[in-house]
Amino acid sequence: AKVTAEPDFNPRHGLDAPDLVLSTDLETWRKLNAGELKAPTAVMKGRLRFQGSMYLALKIHFILG
Repeated sequence: AKVTAEPDFNPRHGLDAPDLVLSTDLETWRKLNAGELKAPTAVMKGRLRFQGSMYLALKIHFILG
């Protein structure tokens, strides 16, 4: 299973491009939320990917665990 949300980031519609986009599968997302997996570990194992701000990506583990 894969969790996907792809809103239209077209500036003509009033939406700006996101500063950070996270990509993962449902199993990894559940483990992150349950505290069974830390975000930095998931990134190193290739189970959590990001695009965008490295600054925000480094801080995301405070939110996800």
